[in-house]
Amino acid sequence: QKKAEELRAEIQSLQRIQNETKVTRMVEKRNKTENWIDELLVNITIGEESSKIEVLNTLQEVSRVLIERRYNQDKVNRVFDRLIEEHKWDSPMLELLADACNNVDVIEREDNPNKRWNQMVERKLRHKMFAMKHGLNPDLYD
Repeated sequence: QKKAEELRAEIQSLQRIQNETKVTRMVEKRNKTENWIDELLVNITIGEESSKIEVLNTLQEVSRVLIERRYNQDKVNRVFDRLIEEHKWDSPMLELLADACNNVDVIEREDNPNKRWNQMVERKLRHKMFAMKHGLNPDLYD
């Protein structure tokens, strides 16, 4: 009886630790994605959190960062999904990201220094944006 109670307490303790670890990983993943958004899309942030203004990078600058920082489709999708969480589907950031992906998509694979790029990223983002705009399930386009 006593041994069983000790085991239950140990199991509860381990479950608590596991839940805390999951939350910590989720926060770290979100922070990493936020950093990617800032690195990729935001040139300057002006003001406080409640009234901040973000000046976006140019299309050429975003395309350059995608290539030089070796972004892959997974990173771009995480940035895209995070932008949707924050700004919904009509954000200028989404358009900028999709347009920059198009710039990188049209570079021939041999000429693109970013070998992680698979040349279909922009099309998938546009499909997702279309699906969300028309109330369809955007996860069908992953």
